[in-house]
Amino acid sequence: MRSEVLRRPAFLSLAALALYLLSRVPFFPDYPISFDALNYMRALEHMDVRLHQPQPPGYPLYILLGRAFLWVSGDPHRALLWLSALSGALAGWALYALGKCIYGQRAGLLAAFFLLSAPTVWFQSEVAAPYTLDLLASIGIALLAWETMQGEGKATPWLLSAALGLSGAFRPQTMVFLAPLAAFALWKRGFRTLLGGGLVAGAVFTLGFVPIVTASGGWEGYRSALGHITEIPAWGQARLEGGSRLLRNALIVLRLTFGAMSEPLWLLALLGAAATLRRPHAAHHRTSGTHVLHPHAAHHRTSGTHVPHPHTAHRTSHSLVFLLWVLPAWGVYVLLWPGNRGTILVSMAPFYLLAAWGAERLIQRRAALGWAVSLAVVIWQVALFAFLPQQPFGEAWRRYDNAETIRWKEAYYRNRIEAVSRLPAEGTLVYAVEFRHLQTYLPQYHTFSPPIFDPQGSGRAVAIVEIREGEQIVHRDPALETLIPPETRRILLFDLPAEALHAPPAWVSSLPVSDAPPLVLLTLPQNARPRWQADGIWVEVPSSVTP
Repeated sequence: MRSEVLRRPAFLSLAALALYLLSRVPFFPDYPISFDALNYMRALEHMDVRLHQPQPPGYPLYILLGRAFLWVSGDPHRALLWLSALSGALAGWALYALGKCIYGQRAGLLAAFFLLSAPTVWFQSEVAAPYTLDLLASIGIALLAWETMQGEGKATPWLLSAALGLSGAFRPQTMVFLAPLAAFALWKRGFRTLLGGGLVAGAVFTLGFVPIVTASGGWEGYRSALGHITEIPAWGQARLEGGSRLLRNALIVLRLTFGAMSEPLWLLALLGAAATLRRPHAAHHRTSGTHVLHPHAAHHRTSGTHVPHPHTAHRTSHSLVFLLWVLPAWGVYVLLWPGNRGTILVSMAPFYLLAAWGAERLIQRRAALGWAVSLAVVIWQVALFAFLPQQPFGEAWRRYDNAETIRWKEAYYRNRIEAVSRLPAEGTLVYAVEFRHLQTYLPQYHTFSPPIFDPQGSGRAVAIVEIREGEQIVHRDPALETLIPPETRRILLFDLPAEALHAPPAWVSSLPVSDAPPLVLLTLPQNARPRWQADGIWVEVPSSVTP
């Protein structure tokens, strides 16, 4: 009886989930390691995009799921960490299911192991951010799109359409990225299916966004928040135009894409791509001693539409699925914004599948070598995340997101908060791009974001965020004379460069921070009049004061 229980897939799935969580929970940080994490955490208690809780355009489904986890955990940060970790597990399961459909069961398992052991994916499953859920949505929609193209089930096109709409309610960008793939899959079922699916996706998306629009003061309040979607840019961010901007964005996208997989996986992905181009029907080979039948083999009849021969369907859908999956996200990132190490995951799953297919081809040709390479890749990725430094090959090679990254970022914010807390709150003004940490952990300090100036160069301040007693106030078109309160005796730059201060050197000092560069502190004499200008803070020196 016991052996029968052990052989049940449900038991094995639960055991695999338990092992997965055992690999994640020990690395959970006790302290949020990003500005956005605090936006999401605060949104769990009060959702309003006008306050960037969360930031525009908003992520209502992510926040609602986070609230469900908050009900269990009781801590906003912990709730989002659990959501990230479990989303990563489901992403691995979904990639296994898709890999099994395309390449066979063994390749699907390899793809899942490669994905879940990858340092970038592992890192994102340890932070309070929506990127593993984004990865899950991406793979889930691709799986439904594949089954829709193969004629699987009458309800599959509608599930695909609903999933696409939900992805938009979770993260609008994801819906935009995956819409071409979903539309192509629906079109394969006929124009009426495409039209109906589009209506379903639009309806689900609209309904999913109702909670956050309502919570943000209705449509007018939400629309106003969208008008300030780039509310707090990084200090000193370069503004490039035209071809220079596109080239820069393209290079960043390429760098992020390369960094989302380890080097051995890229070698396997190249091998898988070469095998796919050389033999388009490679997925019909025997895998693990069992012939993998293409889903079209049953010649389903769907909606009166002719279902192509399996070989023809494979040739037209396999490579095209990957291209429609990857290129829209890349195109948007190059044209508008290059994303970051988390947002790039929405377009990365096809490369993990190709890596699994490359390993599968090695196993088919030389089983011992193929298994040894696959096991070595997984072991290397685990070691890279859990045990090695961020730059195991020195500064000449790239930096990896791993456990050391988590520990370093957690200490960075914790130590800076501790340093600020040593100053008296009265008379101290803090300027911080990442003001959320002070709002959450040191609400007694009067805090401002750096002002946002007119990009046309007029020198006019267009917006600034003020934190007073933990409450956030967004000022539009503030007067420069009012940006620094007259009772200010100390100005502390939390994460702005020292070059932002234009004052006599004798008035500028350093506030020590454990294991990190010091903070910059400006101590003002009586009657000094600090003033924000477009290039930083200038101090008018009273004639009676000697600098």
